[in-house]
Amino acid sequence: MATMTQPFRAPNEYAFAAFLDALAVPWKYEALEGDISRAIRYQPDFWLPDSLAWLEVKPTGHAPTPGEIRGAWQLGEATGRPVYICAGWPEPRLLTLAVTVFSKQPGTQVAMGKLALRWLALLVNRPLPDVLAAGRVVMIRRLEFVRTWQGGRE
Repeated sequence: MATMTQPFRAPNEYAFAAFLDALAVPWKYEALEGDISRAIRYQPDFWLPDSLAWLEVKPTGHAPTPGEIRGAWQLGEATGRPVYICAGWPEPRLLTLAVTVFSKQPGTQVAMGKLALRWLALLVNRPLPDVLAAGRVVMIRRLEFVRTWQGGRE
């Protein structure tokens, strides 16, 4: 559960945790073991144990940097699990979500807009209408998450 005591590094991470909570999707924040994280110099935001996948969240419009791409590939190689980088927000009216998936099979894939929303629904194993509803609810509360995150950092 997303709480004020959770040491999120960015408000979008806090909001995405609330989104996962709204869908009752179990998650762990920065759960990668320290020795692997140090070796590849990459720490994804979330581990989704029910999906057996890593999730990194980024602001709208963020394209994965070469370092993030390298880290995602190395993480996938080290753990044998796919890495999802979600940039934007799962809100149907905005259609700003972009999802990049790094996995051995079938390799790197990118989706945007409605297709990215469908991918996210598959990742969390929830019906698309539920994902969209949770996205809308959390989107409405995004300023609250920013204030909470800022308050927790003071």
